[in-house]
Amino acid sequence: VTLRAAHDSDYLYFLLDRLDNNLSKSGDNTEIYFSTDSGATRYKLTVSAAGSVALQKSTDGGSNYTTVGANVRAGMTISGDFDNVADDEGYLAEIAIPKSALTMDKSSAVYADVTLCNTDGSTAYSAERMFDLVTDGDLTKCGKIVLK
Repeated sequence: VTLRAAHDSDYLYFLLDRLDNNLSKSGDNTEIYFSTDSGATRYKLTVSAAGSVALQKSTDGGSNYTTVGANVRAGMTISGDFDNVADDEGYLAEIAIPKSALTMDKSSAVYADVTLCNTDGSTAYSAERMFDLVTDGDLTKCGKIVLK
């Protein structure tokens, strides 16, 4: 997976490029865990291969998440055909999150942790985490995106 971020005065943007040679509508999700205020508040952005996007927020270190009622906008391009391995290449998602829905401090950075959730056409489910924001809260192990 490749994750890029940008921002303007109103939105935080993510560009997510996921390679997957076996796309499934019901299980091939990418979860972006991120913090905008040095870890006190954590967000979970779930992007499904089917095109749905959900934003959740935790203020207790990531144990409990509640849905954020923000107007998150997303555009999705699928490279392939669901459950047809011969054609599947992955998906590209562009996501815009209103900054007004996020707790932002003056650190001018976003710390991100990406989890790939995968079914590969079966009921077996696996997840692979790139960093460790979810498990131990150590932001130094996460990808740091500097907002200037």
